[in-house]
Amino acid sequence: MLPAGDSAIFNIPVPISPAGVQIDGVGVYIDPAVPAHFPNKVELKETIGVNVLLDTPNLLVRIWRAGSEIFYARVEYEDLFNDHGIISLHMVDINVPAGTQNYQLIVQNQDPNAHAVVVGPVIFSAWQSGANASGLAWSGQQRGFLCRIREDAGEALF
Repeated sequence: MLPAGDSAIFNIPVPISPAGVQIDGVGVYIDPAVPAHFPNKVELKETIGVNVLLDTPNLLVRIWRAGSEIFYARVEYEDLFNDHGIISLHMVDINVPAGTQNYQLIVQNQDPNAHAVVVGPVIFSAWQSGANASGLAWSGQQRGFLCRIREDAGEALF
């Protein structure tokens, strides 16, 4: 994790639609041996820091599970009034199949005349919720509750 003020190193251009860029991913395990989990619910939270460089980008934030889009939201920023912005979303994925589920966080710009970059922080977390929940979120080989914070090429895992 970088000290405050050094986040300019984390600089991911947001591509123009239909292209998009995955800025993070997280997985959660739902134990199939525990039928009390049904209906399986996974809570997803994300926060993305962006910087608007030109015009008024319409940013589309997408969450995919197992190769299919399950959520999207559109955010518009005006470069004259709010060059820097934070996008925060919270959603619940319901009736998730048991086993390992991987989620992708993707952003894209729907305005070809505008330019924005992801400057951080990027926070993406997932966990199984509900009665008798035992699902654990992880990224890579880390297991347990995870809040993944990316501020540059490195990352901090909690």
